[in-house]
Amino acid sequence: MAVVMEVKSNLLKEERQMLLRRFKRPGFKLVAQVVMGEPPAEFKEIVHKGLLEEKQQKLDEEWKLRKAEKERERELRARERELEEARRKAEADALARAQAEAMAQAEAVKAQLLAQQQAQAAVIEIGPDGTPIQPTPPGDGAVVVDAEPMVVEANPPAEGVPQAAPAGEVKEEQGEAKPDVKMEGEVKLEEVKQEEEEKKVEPEEPEEPRPIATLTDEEKAIFFTPKASTDLTSWTLGGHFAKFCLPDADEGFDEIRFAWNPQEVCKEYLHKWVLKNKILCRMEDIVPSDWFHLKSSEWQKVLADWHSKQGEFAAKQAYQEDEPPAEDGSSVTDVMSVPDICNVVNGEPLFAKFTFEDWALLSLRLELHLLVHSFRRDAQDDERVGIHESHLPFYYNKYYKKTFNVKHYGVENNAALLSFIKDTVVINPENQVIQAMLQEEVESFDIFVKLTEVLWPWNSDVRTA
Repeated sequence: MAVVMEVKSNLLKEERQMLLRRFKRPGFKLVAQVVMGEPPAEFKEIVHKGLLEEKQQKLDEEWKLRKAEKERERELRARERELEEARRKAEADALARAQAEAMAQAEAVKAQLLAQQQAQAAVIEIGPDGTPIQPTPPGDGAVVVDAEPMVVEANPPAEGVPQAAPAGEVKEEQGEAKPDVKMEGEVKLEEVKQEEEEKKVEPEEPEEPRPIATLTDEEKAIFFTPKASTDLTSWTLGGHFAKFCLPDADEGFDEIRFAWNPQEVCKEYLHKWVLKNKILCRMEDIVPSDWFHLKSSEWQKVLADWHSKQGEFAAKQAYQEDEPPAEDGSSVTDVMSVPDICNVVNGEPLFAKFTFEDWALLSLRLELHLLVHSFRRDAQDDERVGIHESHLPFYYNKYYKKTFNVKHYGVENNAALLSFIKDTVVINPENQVIQAMLQEEVESFDIFVKLTEVLWPWNSDVRTA
């Protein structure tokens, strides 16, 4: 059994007949297997199973990433706690060393003062005759000698050593070391607090359960697995899909089988698919007609003439600044009824005060008007009802050889831009096709100037102020 898997050729009658010639041999049975339309439940189940597995895989990957991120954050917090504990420990050690040094220094001062007191106790008094005077115990009735005795220190203090202070002063100095004892207590309290903090354990966050994937109603309506690449290129599909058809018995098939749906259902399905793609697919090989080139050339001449008339009127107004202002075109109440847009009042054109924005929207009106009508002419297919709004940049470049960028008009999408010129073209909300609001053959291009003046999208006072 030989199977011919040619997507485009199997859907085109002429190419199917060419393929059949290769199998016109005795013993071959030519069978056309048509697999089209809504698939059976078994096929849908396989597709939905694949979609569910793919969705579950994505959820698992995201779930694992979240878990890894939480673990990384937990480790980071633990590291920060370790660094903080090390910092506090270093500060406590430094404070303990400072306190130890202060205590040692206080003990040294205390020992030195004690030595000085002992030295004072060993002082011997010498009388006038050079003999030592024995100290008289209190209450013995000793006679006080008027002569001032000479004091000799048994152990004179060395230079640079602090002199002995009275007992009261010694007590005060000894008392000055008491704050060190208090600081030591504070250190102990801080160590206790630190130990308590170290004992604290960070509460663990509950682990996120593994998510379970489910299909939405939109996903359940999918009958075929989406592919990253298409079976046909956009160029091939756009150039041939309009001729796609089902095989007939007169093509030479011995048998035509319809696997999923009956023949009539398949025909209806293919017809609707073709109509849909006549809107969604671009016509890559479309060529602008002579009618378009003629109208476009006429428009360019008229536009240049209007620019010239605007400049002439502006120059004339500059020479007449000293004269009383004449009635201008802004006093016209019904713009659409103006017979001559180049001479509304006293030679003033209707477009006398047009700014860059006015001219840009005026040109856009005419260009899209011609584009929409030219496409219907050049497509030569009544089922191609118009240009899908997403293909507007493609066809604009195809016809005008210019780039179409909505951001040049200060908006973000085609719908916002076309809302400025809804008097000329609109987007059909049912199929997103751009439709013209004016007849193909307008009486003159003047209508586009009048529409620009009447339906200025911003406040017209800005232009005339």
